[in-house]
Amino acid sequence: MAMEPIDFTETACFETTKRLLTQLVNEGLLHAYLYHPKIGRGYALSLRGSYSVEVPTKPTSVTIHVKPEACLHAKANRILPILRPEYLEPPVFLELDNGDTIHETDPGKIFRSIYTWFAPDSLEVAVVETIAHELSTTALNQSKSNPSHCGLLLVARPDCSVTEKWLQLHANQRPLLLDSPAIAWEQCIIYGHPSHPDFLVPELSLVSVPRADLRVNGPFELLLTPLLQKLNVQTVAEDRVIVPCFTKQLPSIERCFPGAVRVASIVDGADAQTSMRSVVLRAHLGTSYILKMSLAYRITSAVRTIASSIIPEVVFMSGFLEEMLPPDLWIYREVAGVTGSGDDLDDARQISCIIREDLEPRAIANGQTLIVAAALYQRPANSDRTYAEIIFGLDTWDMKIAWFQRYIEGLCDAVLPPLANYGIALEAHAQNIVLRVSRDRAELRGFAVRDWGGVRLHKPTLQKLGIQLPMVDAESPVVTNDLDHIWSKFHQVFLQNHVASILIALGLESKGGWAIVRDELSRVLSGNDSDAGPSLLKYLLADDMQMRCFFTARLQGKPSVVSFHPHGHQ
Repeated sequence: MAMEPIDFTETACFETTKRLLTQLVNEGLLHAYLYHPKIGRGYALSLRGSYSVEVPTKPTSVTIHVKPEACLHAKANRILPILRPEYLEPPVFLELDNGDTIHETDPGKIFRSIYTWFAPDSLEVAVVETIAHELSTTALNQSKSNPSHCGLLLVARPDCSVTEKWLQLHANQRPLLLDSPAIAWEQCIIYGHPSHPDFLVPELSLVSVPRADLRVNGPFELLLTPLLQKLNVQTVAEDRVIVPCFTKQLPSIERCFPGAVRVASIVDGADAQTSMRSVVLRAHLGTSYILKMSLAYRITSAVRTIASSIIPEVVFMSGFLEEMLPPDLWIYREVAGVTGSGDDLDDARQISCIIREDLEPRAIANGQTLIVAAALYQRPANSDRTYAEIIFGLDTWDMKIAWFQRYIEGLCDAVLPPLANYGIALEAHAQNIVLRVSRDRAELRGFAVRDWGGVRLHKPTLQKLGIQLPMVDAESPVVTNDLDHIWSKFHQVFLQNHVASILIALGLESKGGWAIVRDELSRVLSGNDSDAGPSLLKYLLADDMQMRCFFTARLQGKPSVVSFHPHGHQ
């Protein structure tokens, strides 16, 4: 019997739509009520605004179905945050006051239909159209953020064929094995991936830029020399520097740096990692470094250029973290960087580039495979099992629980002591944490961490320990006196992003998984010798937490948070 063809466009649209709707619920912009639908089995949600809309031809609610295994918490049938997108399934209907229903999956069209339920009266039509365009474009490119957020992506030329290309790539991917290269694990991430398929093997350019227009940190030019020699790029004058960039970023660079001159290009020589901005150069180019470069695309809440304030800190941060973090936690050292030197920060960041060490040669020498954590909850095409289940042989509930116990134990040992002892909060979400796994017997050996832009250092704690930090850029968010901000950010990326995603994928969120997390947090922090240990434990186990409201902030033009009751703390 022939299988029905997959509607790739419909699938991609729903992936974005479910993130849009759950984010609106979690931020309190929509109210979700649980009910038994007239058609179909199980439960559905009715999503409504906080006040009624008395226009017969306008939607008054959105309905969407809930998976049988969904872990939901409700009060008087109203769903309490956090509502997770992984627990929703199609179809989606716009319900009209006159009784009609409209089947709709496109997130842009849905946003246009319902934004008046929650948007401020001052919201301009142009802003509405921009957000709707971003949502539709996100769906068309099958590009999404982490499971906790609504993903927004701006691209130059949205095209329905891109959606089909991206999902067809997944359909044709061969299942990965324990000895698959690290880049294969990066690129197996289809659902939850923030990348456009054209960026799997992006074209790069090398531009010659006046030195006076740049700030250089570390041996940037020296480290690029082998690459330039491989490409037969001529040496430039002392008053110029050659900088790699994405070819798609050239228009932004040429606008902000009129003195920039393209001197070479790299085609089929770089493979994109999960983060989209970072690429691994292929072996024939003769360098083992990873390049992280600015890209003027909006993903989630920000345009993904690299802030100029980060560049002066990368070399210091690598040495500092290597000294302060547990020795079993490998770090991807950032060894050099370059950015613009102008006073206009938006212009300066258009050309930022960081050179990062690649840990794969070290891993191979130690008989290990590197697997980015976000790959664990992906599934090969035509499989209902995650890679975590496949690679580690998690065939039963007991096996899943035992493996998750080891996973959280090792992860807490890696990231909690630095936070409690030194006030160092790693951005430990599932795209920055990389597993080190034995190639011969699928045993978790430890972790590695990357990306210093999201790290936060608590200055008073470090000063109390006699650790003096160098002067940092006034615009840099890395060093701060705000301990609550540090702990809140850590809670979001570590527990509600990374840990929750693993629990959901393994079906453990309502089956003992959060109890293990609480036990491991208590084990590490209760026995911690620092003054902050007990306070940090109390904070992480609090009944109420704050969640960053990306959508509300976008609508109101300012940062916003809302309190929620974490599922795992009940």
